[in-house]
Amino acid sequence: MWYVSIYAPVTLFSLKSSQATNMAAKSLLLPSPYSIKMAMLDKLITFWSLEEAKKRFSKIKKMQFQFQLPEKIIVNNCFVKILKQPKKPTPKKQFQQSICFREYIFFSDNIKIAIKLDDEMDTEWIEKTMKRINYFGKRGCFFQFIQSEIVEKLPLNFSGYFLQENAANGILVKMDDFGSKVTFDKVNNFTSAQTIREEKIYCLPYYQTYSTKDYSVFQYIDEGD
Repeated sequence: MWYVSIYAPVTLFSLKSSQATNMAAKSLLLPSPYSIKMAMLDKLITFWSLEEAKKRFSKIKKMQFQFQLPEKIIVNNCFVKILKQPKKPTPKKQFQQSICFREYIFFSDNIKIAIKLDDEMDTEWIEKTMKRINYFGKRGCFFQFIQSEIVEKLPLNFSGYFLQENAANGILVKMDDFGSKVTFDKVNNFTSAQTIREEKIYCLPYYQTYSTKDYSVFQYIDEGD
């Protein structure tokens, strides 16, 4: 069984890969499993308690996700100004301006995030958590929760883990997830412990239809293509 949440994109989406540098940060085409799990923990702490987040951590850590993205995805290429700390800061010059590369994603319609349910997983707390999430990725990349449902089986147009049988049907995206040995303290931003990430490769059923120096367009591969 799967718990499916539907979100409407309110702003452009951007989430750089963990391998990207701050100066040249290409964006993932969708929220990563790591970012979704961190958003769930954030809402559990905000609306319930720190103890509730720690209680649910083991379930969140093991969650598996699949995604249904809209028919078109447009990647906008931008150069923006940022402030960065110089190599030798002085009292009068703590930061300096610099130019960096960023990508911002436009979704033509809603996105769906599916969570695989096991027999022991209570869907009530999942629904209460997912409906309170209002952004994924960078702070300010807002989404509006629309509705949710529980289904026995996902349609074929959901994006899943990369397997040999879907290797030729789409593009591959490497995303971060919680590592198998990660603990709550290691994902806590208020501790000095380092998090443990695990890379997951997803196969998205899309192909690039158009590309310029300003933007690229990705189109969903339907059965007739």
